Amino acid sequence: GTAATLSAWPMRLLLLGLTWALLHHIFAGIRYLALDFNLGLEREAARRSAQVVIGGAVAVLVLGVLL
Repeated sequence: GTAATLSAWPMRLLLLGLTWALLHHIFAGIRYLALDFNLGLEREAARRSAQVVIGGAVAVLVLGVLL
């Protein structure tokens, strides 16, 4: 049934990837909104905010999996 399909490892991997993509998209959208307000335009700040986007998406994903 549906529960068996969702618990199969390929489906769980697909859902994990889609969830990460959604989280990354949300965090990147917030980053670009800040850039629209001229926040974080300097090279180092832009690199740091890009790293925060990736790390934040991974952290929220891991927390979601663990909880």
